Amino acid sequence: FRSHWPMTDFGLLVQYDWEQYLLVKVPASFMGKMCGMCGNFNGKKDDDLTTPSGSLATSIPALGKSWRVPGLPGEAYCTDDCTGQCNVCNGESWIERLEAESFCQLVTLLTDGPLRDCKSLIDPKVFYENCLFDYCMGKGYKKFLCKTAQIYTDACQRAGIHVHDWRNLIGCPEPKCPANSHFDSCACPATCENPSPPADCKTKCVASCTCNDGFLWSGNTCVPKNQCGCIYSNGGQKRYLRAGESIWADTTCSTKCTCNSGQVVCEKASCPDGSECSIVEGIRGCHPVSHAICNIYGDPHYNTFDNSTYNFQGTCTYTVAQGCHLEGTHLTPFAVIVENEKWTEIHVNPSVSAAKVVVVEVYGMILVLRRNQLHQVNGILANIPVSLDDGKVKVQQEGVENVILTDFGLIVTYDMVYHVTITVPSSYHGKTCGLCGNFNGNKNDDFLLPDGKETKDVKTFGAAWKVPVPGVVCDDGCSGDVCPKCPENKKLVFEKDCSTIINPLGPFAACHNVINPESYFRDCVYDICMSDGDNNTICNSIAAYMTDCQNFGVTVKHWRTPTFCPLKCPANSHYEICAGSCDTPCPGLTEIIKCNIQTCFEGCMCDSGFFNNGTGCVKADQCSCYENGHTYKIGESVITKDCQEHLTCLASGVIKHDTMTCGNNEDCVNKNGVLGCYPKPNDKKMGPKMNPCSTPQLRAIVEDIKSITILLLASPGTCWVMGDPHYRTFDGDYYNFMGNCTYIVAKNCHPDKEHPEFEVQAMNERFGSTKGTYVSEVIIKVYGQTITIVQHETGLVRISNSLWYLPISLANGRATLWQSGLSLVMETDFGLLVQYDWEQYLLVKVPASFMGKMCGMCGNFNGKKDDDLTTPSGSLATSIPALGKSWRVPGLPGEAYCTDDCTGQCNVCNGESWIERLEAESFCQLVTLLTDGPLRDCKSLIDPKVFYENCLFDYCMGKGYKKFLCKTAQIYTDACQQAGIHVHDWRNIIGCPAPKCPANSHFDSCACPATCESPNAPADCKTNCVEACTCNDGFLWSGNKCVPKNQCGCIYSNGGQKRYLQAGESIWDGDNCSKKCTCNPTNGHVICNSVSCPSGTTCMVANGIRECHAVSQATCTIYGDPHYITFDNSTYDFQGTCTYTVAQGCHLEGTHLTPFAVIVENEKWTEIKENPNVSAAKVVVVEVYGMILVLRRNQLHQITVNGVIVNIPISLDDGKITVQQVGFQNVITTDFGLIISYDMIYHVTITVPSSYLGKTCGMCGYYNGNKNDEFLLPDGKETKDVKTFGAAWKVPVPGVVCDDGCSGDVCPKCPENKKLVFEKDCSTIINPLGPFAACHNVINPESYFRDCVFDVCMGDRDHDMLCHIITTYMTNCQNLGVTVENWRTPTFCPLKCPANSHYEICAGSCDTPCPGLREIVSCNIQTCFEGCMCNAGFFTNGSGCVKADQCSCYENGLTYKVSYICVFIVLFKKDCQVRLTCLSSGIVKHESMRCNSDEICQVKNGVHGCYPRQCQLDTGGSFTLFNGTTWTIASLGAFDFVQVSMAVYVFFEDGLVTVNNFIKMCFLNNADILFFFYIYMQLNGRKMSMATLGTNQKFIKIIDHAVVVEMSAFSLIYSQSQEITITVSEEMVDKVCGACGKLHGPPNAMRINETNFALPEYFSRNICNLYNL
Repeated sequence: FRSHWPMTDFGLLVQYDWEQYLLVKVPASFMGKMCGMCGNFNGKKDDDLTTPSGSLATSIPALGKSWRVPGLPGEAYCTDDCTGQCNVCNGESWIERLEAESFCQLVTLLTDGPLRDCKSLIDPKVFYENCLFDYCMGKGYKKFLCKTAQIYTDACQRAGIHVHDWRNLIGCPEPKCPANSHFDSCACPATCENPSPPADCKTKCVASCTCNDGFLWSGNTCVPKNQCGCIYSNGGQKRYLRAGESIWADTTCSTKCTCNSGQVVCEKASCPDGSECSIVEGIRGCHPVSHAICNIYGDPHYNTFDNSTYNFQGTCTYTVAQGCHLEGTHLTPFAVIVENEKWTEIHVNPSVSAAKVVVVEVYGMILVLRRNQLHQVNGILANIPVSLDDGKVKVQQEGVENVILTDFGLIVTYDMVYHVTITVPSSYHGKTCGLCGNFNGNKNDDFLLPDGKETKDVKTFGAAWKVPVPGVVCDDGCSGDVCPKCPENKKLVFEKDCSTIINPLGPFAACHNVINPESYFRDCVYDICMSDGDNNTICNSIAAYMTDCQNFGVTVKHWRTPTFCPLKCPANSHYEICAGSCDTPCPGLTEIIKCNIQTCFEGCMCDSGFFNNGTGCVKADQCSCYENGHTYKIGESVITKDCQEHLTCLASGVIKHDTMTCGNNEDCVNKNGVLGCYPKPNDKKMGPKMNPCSTPQLRAIVEDIKSITILLLASPGTCWVMGDPHYRTFDGDYYNFMGNCTYIVAKNCHPDKEHPEFEVQAMNERFGSTKGTYVSEVIIKVYGQTITIVQHETGLVRISNSLWYLPISLANGRATLWQSGLSLVMETDFGLLVQYDWEQYLLVKVPASFMGKMCGMCGNFNGKKDDDLTTPSGSLATSIPALGKSWRVPGLPGEAYCTDDCTGQCNVCNGESWIERLEAESFCQLVTLLTDGPLRDCKSLIDPKVFYENCLFDYCMGKGYKKFLCKTAQIYTDACQQAGIHVHDWRNIIGCPAPKCPANSHFDSCACPATCESPNAPADCKTNCVEACTCNDGFLWSGNKCVPKNQCGCIYSNGGQKRYLQAGESIWDGDNCSKKCTCNPTNGHVICNSVSCPSGTTCMVANGIRECHAVSQATCTIYGDPHYITFDNSTYDFQGTCTYTVAQGCHLEGTHLTPFAVIVENEKWTEIKENPNVSAAKVVVVEVYGMILVLRRNQLHQITVNGVIVNIPISLDDGKITVQQVGFQNVITTDFGLIISYDMIYHVTITVPSSYLGKTCGMCGYYNGNKNDEFLLPDGKETKDVKTFGAAWKVPVPGVVCDDGCSGDVCPKCPENKKLVFEKDCSTIINPLGPFAACHNVINPESYFRDCVFDVCMGDRDHDMLCHIITTYMTNCQNLGVTVENWRTPTFCPLKCPANSHYEICAGSCDTPCPGLREIVSCNIQTCFEGCMCNAGFFTNGSGCVKADQCSCYENGLTYKVSYICVFIVLFKKDCQVRLTCLSSGIVKHESMRCNSDEICQVKNGVHGCYPRQCQLDTGGSFTLFNGTTWTIASLGAFDFVQVSMAVYVFFEDGLVTVNNFIKMCFLNNADILFFFYIYMQLNGRKMSMATLGTNQKFIKIIDHAVVVEMSAFSLIYSQSQEITITVSEEMVDKVCGACGKLHGPPNAMRINETNFALPEYFSRNICNLYNL
């Protein structure tokens, strides 16, 4: 890097570093003569804010505004201020402020270190304060400090002061230097003008890029010494020209001078045709006079360079524009090619097409923009933005468009939907050809063929410019009358939809004189018509006009609304009608992209604190790397330079370069757009060479933790485990251990009569970065009892394989368990005390008499720290992992994959730079706030040093995850309170929320909760209180919940055991499930009865609980086109496209089985073929526990519950139902064993427990063990015909057109000649040596193999189809616990994982969970599934991997995304009284709300909220009033529904079932009837006719077979299904009467009596005759 120094003879010096630093220096003689933003230079600081008028500015922004240069182009959108508090560092909490202060301690490191000799120039205080300001303004953006330090270094060096190396100290990379140069921190670069550095260089050096040996600086590049340029003199000016550089020597572009062989040669010249001598962007040259744009959009419509318009529906690949007749010119050749395809997004069988791929050939490069893919440059996939060939070609995103720009003025845009524009400069006038025309100014000769001849037929014209693509089947569309047309009766409807474009008072009015909107309007109507009114088509059509207007610099107004064409922005951004091209850019981005400050585009702007990386908005630490014009995502690895170099984008923004070579059996080739080392064609055994990657490791900060955090009395031994976890031994030694198995924590290894045998075990689980672990389960063995406490089973303990509520007494009172605050405490009569908080904190305390008897992870308790790491053999462990391994409990199920260590440096805090280290130190200053503040009275128990060092460790292990500190402080608070030490409020100081408490309770920082057993708090409560959830007044603790005082439970005694039962709770007495005992809440007694397990179940222990569990289970599998494998393992194919009951509980009378139904909606499988003859599952519906759950293919990460769309995972009805993502399946699980999975593509499984043996029906069969009687009809009869069977289980859906598939020989078959090909494709499934070999004995692969061949055949060898069917077999194998081998490769069925995750063949169900997630989802640690695992430092939120601060909120079993706002519903009650917002802290914010007077709380399109009140009449007479009340009309006749400025009368006949298929209405004014109108619609497929009269802006029309009546305050819709919807505006709230009721008032506010609104009989008979209708 270098700075430019303009200097004058009178002493003015200006320095600028081409980036941000500007210095202006004037001689002392200018004192008192200066003005501007730099002040008046009069020696006084207090009047520096002087404006041009001489007065002092009232503020800094006012000063700036006064000195602003007016009238500059492109500054229409600039401002003189920023929004909000811009001059302060005001973070959301202490954490942000402390982070800033900690980070800026780097300034002190610099000024006291490398810059220590320069304090006369650099005021450390100003440096520090500027750092704080920049850090806070950048919302934590840190890289500015490197640039600031660079600027200060330059100032020092220019003053002759030596600066020591500082870059390594604070982790700053060296600046990037051009080719043939390198960076030198103290240099005097040699240039063509001064090839020898001065003798005193080292005392006057600067940090600079220096040319390599043999090269010299020539302008801004390093060239060989023999390629230096020239000095050009003209008048009083001299300038340097590089070798070969040409310049215009005058202002008229008539003389051109060129540097040639060290001499400047000038000659006459002129601008070529189509250009003129002018100044553009500050540069004089021959610039185009104008430019022309060709527009392609819609189906598609073409608007040529000469503004001729035509439609062409060809589905092939065409040259739309290219340079022609360029011989003898200096114009650059180019070609733009567009591939079209059938527009299936708007219609199943479309007759029109749209652009799919845009190809630009220029400068010898081929650039490809593809609708569903990364961008390609010469066949290699590349991220955008990208700058190629020294900026000759740039590809970037502007608004919602992807744009290819060239240095000669060619611009190609594509919105990745269907809108393409090609812009050419006027220098190409008459030099283009293709579908965009010849650009000669004559719109009448645009249809020129490649041979120069003209045609008038558009199909012939299009076909002539077709680019042949081998193997592609396409056509050239239609011509003339054959082309599809929009019926006239539809045009009127669609013209209204498109009227926004031509509205003279609308948002685009300013553009009408620039771009004629008529063709866009016509095309909009046509496109919507072709798409049957598709809403997206409306929006795209309007957006096409808007984009073209903005391209011409026209300011358009807002036209989108939340309900009309809303534009959803990506994460961390918001919509703007006028968004800058590259606002808030990531560092380095503006070196690649072109920022046109004179034009803005509709698009998404980054939210505050986020930066634009070229395609989206990210936090500063997620900015991409930019090098040599290319963009690389953080963590991305790329192979370049003929596979000789491997690049990796580091989190610091620096590209790491590693040399590499391909192996002997590999070739460097491009496969699917990825350059890499792949096996040679004759070496199939080798896999593709994987890019090496390494995770940055943490540097050492904790060598030995010697202090004690919780110091108890010397006599007892206290050991605790918490956090990552941290261990404190009985003898006071500290260590960290990250094993994730089950370990013996403490054990009496020398029991005797006075010292009974006991053992405490702890199961650890990983979290966060997959390095840290926590205690997730505690097992205590004492007095012959096994006591298990499981994480998140708050208030419960597992004893004798059943769940027990507290309090508990065991072994005749020798061991007792109770809840103290937020923890469980177990204490024995010999002094053992174990405490666990159901989350992570475990404490074991033994009396002093056990000294020398203990062993385990807690040490031997002999008073010596140095031998605490003793193994069971008595020897000292060689390491902490070796210690853990020695005390690991062997042979436990589910621990096959656990380890006793973590990878990398796990006991140190080793960040990539000083920045990460300082961030940790800054954050952990909060510990000092706590120990010096709220916990100040507890230092005898808490060693502040250990607290601080543990904090550092946890911060680094969690990669910056911060929420652990709240839990740690809570643990320390509990320890202090248990010791009787008062703790002051600490949660508000460090921003920690109060723990979540159950219903009817609240959190209290100092409490002694009243329970059913102890309803009165002790007298000494306030001195012995703890943090706890306390029941509200009138309630008492009963087990793990608060109940009214009269609903307390019972104490049940059996042998030497006592336990608490909640009211109504039933338990098994004994090990054989022969006696069940129930707590009777009325008298508090326990009643026991003899019972037995129902059929299909047996008494056994499953998941640690003894219960009547199912003996086995059966699974029904539906997949493919679809293929069915029933519960009894019978297989058949059924291609019905309707909705079917696939499984439901039948014949359940007299059982305790839970009713359920699983319904699947199929559809034609258009994804594999344009006109498929097979179907696939589209929707899965589960009805259970009175709820309806719906999984839809296009509704990823969401499920509809009782009509409301919610995020997954969810847990409903106290865990009776959970919905979560397992691998790539969405899984619905019930507490009685019903499991339904759907891969959101086509694979559905239904699993039922054996208790349903003989109790199911539907398409999955009878489940009785007999595969030969599966085809039972609903009436119990049997059929042999699959079509009859399927049709019998069809669920009628009104208005849906479908069929029940085929039967017998009519069904499609795969030709024999194709089978051999497809059998090879599918052979992976049955290969006895293949990846699924281990599964062949568990699941017979033959049927899957046959189905694979059939499906791939039906899909015309569709690759995705092949992958789906193999995945189906693999998934079913994994469901049965079979271990399958890796079968995917980068070229065969590769699986792309979402952001921040990577693929695993055996992924855990919920590894690295966000806090709170485990309380919702079920984690089966014994089974793994193919799926995506979170990368280090990311957490799973249940559906993806996010940073800790983006984790979802989890409350009452529901999941809320961060910043997600919803209207509160308790299991979807319709109240709309609470609004919930998920905060980044993980807390759900509750705010009260209510609907407006003209709104009602209801569910619409799956969203619960306040909507306009409507009166609705459904088919069958079901009637919903404005206030939400629903009733059924029970009589015939005419009814007065609503009167406002209009009366609506509805007539009924033919009983109670249907509304008559005509409506009679009358419009009223104050007193007189103006007119009646009559509508008659013949339904059931016949044509509708309408007679219309209207006045006063009342109008009627038919839209989508529905009659729509609209006026200013009223609307009515009468649908083809004979449903009526009436809406009245808020202004009519008090003016409405009739059967629809008032707009206000709660539901059921009035009793409906239909006779009140019935009209006289003669009225209904004679109304038409009365008014001559």
